Amino acid sequence: PPEGYRWEVQERPGQRSLLTLVREERPSFKVNQMTFGGVNAKNADKVALARAEQMAKEGASREEIWNTTGWFKGVDGKWRFEIDDSKSGISNGAMFEFYSSPVAKSGPANTVLEHADLFNAYPDVAGKTTRFARTPDAISGSFDHATGNVDASAPDSAHLRSALLHENQHAIQQQEDFARGGNPTHMAVLRVSDLENQIAQEKDALMEALDDGEGPAVWAIRDKITALQMRLAGAKNGAGAMDDYRRIAGEVEARNVQTRRDFTPEQRRARPPWTTQDIPDDQQIIHPGGLLSRYRPSSPSAY
Repeated sequence: PPEGYRWEVQERPGQRSLLTLVREERPSFKVNQMTFGGVNAKNADKVALARAEQMAKEGASREEIWNTTGWFKGVDGKWRFEIDDSKSGISNGAMFEFYSSPVAKSGPANTVLEHADLFNAYPDVAGKTTRFARTPDAISGSFDHATGNVDASAPDSAHLRSALLHENQHAIQQQEDFARGGNPTHMAVLRVSDLENQIAQEKDALMEALDDGEGPAVWAIRDKITALQMRLAGAKNGAGAMDDYRRIAGEVEARNVQTRRDFTPEQRRARPPWTTQDIPDDQQIIHPGGLLSRYRPSSPSAY
C-alpha cells in the first residue's frame, strides 16, 4: 500500500470481507495480549530482576515480588516478565496474502507478525519461518522445536494473530529453556509408557508377595494390576491424552498469553499471570521436551 496507509479488512458475518486502504493507525489490531519473556531477552530489566531475586532470598511472597518488580517465577522455577503485545498485528503484506487466497503462504516471522518488542527481545525468533493460511472455520497452530518454525491457520486475522502469539510463546520457551509445550500424540505415547512401567513394577511386587504365599497383599496387587491394565487399554486408544496435553506447563503458559489479551496495564498488575492460567501450578505437567507443539482449540471462542 502507499506510504502512511495500510490494508484493513472489514469482516461482515455471512458476507464477503472487504479489503480497503486506511491510514496507518491500526486500531483494529491493538489488543493488550502479553507474551512472557525471560532473563535472555535483550530488553529484560536486569535491575528489576536482581531486586526480584533479592526479595525471593529474603522470603517475599510471589505477589510481593510481582507487584514490586514485574517479575515472577513460573511452575518450572524460571524467572519471567511480560512483553507488551498491544502494538503487534498482522503485517500489511501478510494481511493481503491471507485474504487474497486460502493457499498457505510463508515468510520470516517478522514479516508476517509485526511485533517490534518481541523480535527486539528475541532476534533469533524474527528470522524463523512462519507459515500461515486462511481456513473456513478451523483454528490451529504448531511450533517445530527442531527448526523453530511456526505454522498457523485461522478463519480471520484476529484469530490468526492470536494463534501466532501462542506459537511464538513456544519459541520463547525454547530460547529461555522454559517448560516446553507438546502435542496430544506424544502425550499418549508417554501415558502408555508410564502405565506399562507401573504394571511391570506391580508384577515384580506380586512375585515378591507370592513368596510369602497367597494372602490379602497378593490379591490387592492383582486388583491393582487389573485396574492398570484397563487404563492401559484405554490409553492405547488415546484416552486421557488430550487432558494430559492441556496440562503441559508450556501449553498452559501459551494459552495464558491469549487469556490476558484484553487486560489493561492496571488489570495485568492486579491479576498476576499465575491467577489467570486455566490449570493450577500443582496440576501442570513439566514436559520432557518434544519435537512439535500443536495448538488446536475447538472453536474461535477457545481463545
